Amino acid sequence: MFELLLSIFCAYRNAILAKQKGQNTIVWGIITVVAFFITYSIGGGILVTIMYKGPMQPEAISEYILSKPVLGVTLMFFGLGGYLLTRYILEKMQNVKKEGE
Repeated sequence: MFELLLSIFCAYRNAILAKQKGQNTIVWGIITVVAFFITYSIGGGILVTIMYKGPMQPEAISEYILSKPVLGVTLMFFGLGGYLLTRYILEKMQNVKKEGE
């Protein structure tokens, strides 16, 4: 649940930056959420591959992650990597000059 709230907050922050750059805020918000969950999933896969040594069943893996809160926080930091990547791309874009400036 917290992951969803965090991804929405990140999308909101990138939407504000996209508006300043003259880009479509909805598109960049969706891109941010998708990037967040892609990096969250890739990070989770890497983390489970490295640290988990039990049976490869979804119930056992989710129980393992829930029993160690530090792993959940680590997964959220992987998700923030997707947000930061999207933010970096937005910051590299040039500002659109409005009429009269």
